Amino acid sequence: MSLGGSGCGAPLPSAQPPLALPEKPGLPPVAKPVDPSVFSSGSEAMKGLVWWDGGWVVVGLKSHFYLDPASGKARAVKVPGCEQIHAFATFGGVPVVLCSHAGREHLALKRGDRWWEREVPEAANTTTRPLTMAADGESLALLQSGYLHRLDRRGRWRTKAIESSGAGAPVARSALLHGDTLFVGYGDGEFGSGIWALDLGSGDWREIIAPLGQGSFARHERYILAQAFQMVPHGGRFWAVAAFEPDSHLFGEVLTFDFRDWQLVAAVSGATRDMLSLYGLDPARSRPDTVAWDQPADAFQGLAFDDEGRPMVLGQELGVVRRDSAGHWTKLTPGWVAGTAVAALGIKGTTLIIVTYLAGVVLWDFATGEVRKVKLGAPG
Repeated sequence: MSLGGSGCGAPLPSAQPPLALPEKPGLPPVAKPVDPSVFSSGSEAMKGLVWWDGGWVVVGLKSHFYLDPASGKARAVKVPGCEQIHAFATFGGVPVVLCSHAGREHLALKRGDRWWEREVPEAANTTTRPLTMAADGESLALLQSGYLHRLDRRGRWRTKAIESSGAGAPVARSALLHGDTLFVGYGDGEFGSGIWALDLGSGDWREIIAPLGQGSFARHERYILAQAFQMVPHGGRFWAVAAFEPDSHLFGEVLTFDFRDWQLVAAVSGATRDMLSLYGLDPARSRPDTVAWDQPADAFQGLAFDDEGRPMVLGQELGVVRRDSAGHWTKLTPGWVAGTAVAALGIKGTTLIIVTYLAGVVLWDFATGEVRKVKLGAPG
């Protein structure tokens, strides 16, 4: 692995024409001193952020919280009859959770202020778990090892025996339902990584292969260590970020898929600050290998879009970086503490909603420079 000179790490795919984005320039970030304690641990472990039931929900390993970015307050999500909530979705406009009570899984659907319980097929409670849930306007899908369960708008379940995806990973990191196709992102490193598509009609899997340029990472090298795959629908396509972070390296990719072809938006590959220091190299002078990326190396863990449709990515080294119509990337979080473990990204106006792993939620208004911390529960 090259550590210095004009590049860091393996060569990357060749650049492709940039996607058309709005021409309106974004507000430049305002820099103000940031209290480092904002990034100190002290909250429950968090792993995601979803728009659900008309607001933001921060998804944790154990607990989940409604978040009001305006007030900076959070409150625990409580659903009657649910001891533990496993997943959130919106099915035909109806908020749904997959949860368990007394060791058995079921769905809880919310209409107005009332909750309704819906049983899941018996196989979901008697065979291999855990379950992955995704929904759209017409159906809801539950995926588990060996089975696919699908609920239609008439309330009918259909169960189909299916083969394994081939990814090898036991748990999906993300899932997106689009008509009769369920896209599943796996990111469990040596246990299996990649994006796979399941035909809900036939039960057949196919691996989604992102574009690779000449001399790029081999697929094994790109995905075997992947720690995050987040998929976000936007503008008639879905976007994905992928990352891996072995001890010596940072790698991130931003891609789009229009349900026919992939397009690479940006990628970066570079050594970590610790590795550069080990070899006595100046991080400021050691440039990573890049494709359509003009910032230092980072591993992308979150993805969101502002009101003008501009994509933003979240990484532990830079915080949040936004892409403009010319394909340039601008850091929106001056004062970010590098090395902060992050989990997910959202935005409300000019306020960035940054979900960290153990430091709660950071609310960062890049127009004013105001930074607030929202603590979520207690660690343990």
